[in-house]
Amino acid sequence: MKIKQLVLCVGFSVISFLPLTSQAQYAETIRTGRPGQAIGPNTTGKKVFQVQSGINRSNADIDFLSTDIEGNPVILKAKNKGFLFNNVLRYGLCEKFEISAVVDYSASKITDIPFSEISSDGISSIQFGARVNLIEDPDGVIPALGFQARFEMPFASEDYEKDKIAPKLVLIARHDLFANWSLFTNFKLSWDGFNSDPSFGYVANISFPITDKLGGFVENYGSVLNGDLTTKFDTGLGYLINNNLQIDILGGYGSNNGIEDFFVEAGVSWRMKFD
Repeated sequence: MKIKQLVLCVGFSVISFLPLTSQAQYAETIRTGRPGQAIGPNTTGKKVFQVQSGINRSNADIDFLSTDIEGNPVILKAKNKGFLFNNVLRYGLCEKFEISAVVDYSASKITDIPFSEISSDGISSIQFGARVNLIEDPDGVIPALGFQARFEMPFASEDYEKDKIAPKLVLIARHDLFANWSLFTNFKLSWDGFNSDPSFGYVANISFPITDKLGGFVENYGSVLNGDLTTKFDTGLGYLINNNLQIDILGGYGSNNGIEDFFVEAGVSWRMKFD
C-alpha cells in the first residue's frame, strides 16, 4: 500500500470514531507528553495552547569495522556527542481534537575517527500534525485510546534535509492500574523520508505518583526496521509547579548494533487557556 493510501485509510478510520465520546479533555492540571517517549491519548482541551520543550544531551561509544594498512579487518571505536532541543506546540480546536507542530534543533560531533571528524548542526526536524481522543472511559474499565498523525517536512537545515514528506503514525493507549498508577503503550508506524520501508516502533511506560506534585516513570521503547531491533530504557521525574506548569528530568541507556549510549534530558511544559 502506498503511503498516501495508508494515510487516507487511517484518517478515515479515526474520523469514524469521533462520535464515541464527548467527555471534556481539559484537566485541572496540565497533561504533557514529558518526560519520556510515551504520549497519552488525551488532547489539550478546547482553546488550550500548550508548549513542551526539552534539552537532551547524549554520549555514545561506537564500534565500527575498518581495515589496517595491510587490509586486515579491525574494530575501531569512535565517540558521538549529541545535543537536541525539542519543542512541541499543541492547540485544541475542540475537546477531543488538537493540532500540533514540532521543531527540533540538533547538533552532533563524532570524534576519535582516524584522520577525520564528522559534525552536523541545525534545524533537524519540522513536523505538523494532529491528535484525536477516540475513547475515554470515566470508569477506567476499558483503556483510553487516541491516535496521532504527524508529517515531517523534507525541508530542514542542510545536514538534515530529507527527500520527501515522512509520515509518523501513533496508536495510543492508557491503562489505569491501581493507586493512580498507569500503563501507557504506544504503537508506531513511521517513515524516514528517504525510502518506502517503514519502521515499527513501540513504547511501554509505567507512570506513578510519588507525592501530589511529584511523579515518576520507567519505560522501554524501541523500533524495528528490516528485522533489526533497536531498544532503549529510561526513567525520570516530573514536578508540578502549579496547575499549568511542569518541569522534568530523565536519564536513559541503550546498547544496539555496536553503539552504546547514555543520555540525560531536562524540560518544561506549560499551557494557557483562551476563553
